[in-house]
Amino acid sequence: MVKFLTSFYFVFLIYSTFIRQHESQIAKEKLTEIEIIVEYNNQDIVYRGILNPITIVAKNNIEYVAKGIGLKKIDQGNYEMVPQSGKEVIIYVTGKLTNGKNFEISKTLKIKNLSSGISQFNGRNSKKSIIKLSKTELSSGKVSYDFPDLLINGLSAKVIGFKIKLPGKNVQKVYGNRIKSTLLLKDIQKMKRGSKVQIFDIKITSSILGYGSLRICKISPILLQITS
Repeated sequence: MVKFLTSFYFVFLIYSTFIRQHESQIAKEKLTEIEIIVEYNNQDIVYRGILNPITIVAKNNIEYVAKGIGLKKIDQGNYEMVPQSGKEVIIYVTGKLTNGKNFEISKTLKIKNLSSGISQFNGRNSKKSIIKLSKTELSSGKVSYDFPDLLINGLSAKVIGFKIKLPGKNVQKVYGNRIKSTLLLKDIQKMKRGSKVQIFDIKITSSILGYGSLRICKISPILLQITS
């Protein structure tokens, strides 16, 4: 009897080990044959308020179905997601492997709000303190707009105009991202040390490469102070 139980236990161990290895192999096959990719970045982040392209790569022509709140199929392997409320969204993929086994995998994506960017002058911003610079730097400087908090590949912004206010002078319109007016440049050279300048009503065009324009609701002004 003891010998029988010992033999049974030995067979059970072998069978259990085989099952675990088989399940492990299936799990590996699921991970290697299905991949969910966020096109904008590789951080598993999607942004509220815009279309987020999602690609699902299935090797060996695996049949699958993908579901998720806000997920829409465009064509084979290509999806778009418009995140709803909450901080996370889950994409579920179910289907059948090449060995005939059914599978279900999921991927959790973080949802972030599409925050406004930062207006800059010569790569500096006045978000926390006024920008101090010389009259020469002001005359030759460039206004730009950046999105430091957005992890979106292909995101760009171009400044096409702004308004500038010098002390004791009327507001002047500037076209492009640099000061080119001869009269305005002469007025800058006449400014005294400590004079403050405001750049505001900045106009930009912004887009995501391959996915069209992006609307920016609020663009912050830039505050400058002449040091020399």
